[in-house]
Amino acid sequence: MTRRLHLSWQAPPSVEYIIERTAHEYGITLAQIYGDGRCGEFVIPRHEACLRAHEQGYSLGQIGRPLGRDHTTIINAIRRAKERRSNANE
Repeated sequence: MTRRLHLSWQAPPSVEYIIERTAHEYGITLAQIYGDGRCGEFVIPRHEACLRAHEQGYSLGQIGRPLGRDHTTIINAIRRAKERRSNANE
C-alpha cells in the first residue's frame, strides 16, 4: 500500500494585494497609501500594510519597492505599527 503525501500549500498574498486591501479597510485611496502624504490618515494604514507584509515573510526590499521607499523607512514603519498595536492592546 502506497501512501500519498498531500500537502495543501497556498502562496501568501502579494505585497501589492496587502497594500490595496489595507487601503480599502482604512477607507483611503491607492494614491493616498502609495503617495508621499505624511498625515496620520495615510501614514497609519501605510505602516500597517508594511507590518502585514512583513508578517507574511516579505523582505524589507520587497515591501518598500512598490511603495517607493527604502528599507530603513520600512523598518521604521514596522516598528511604529507594532507600537500602535501594542498600545491598542493595553
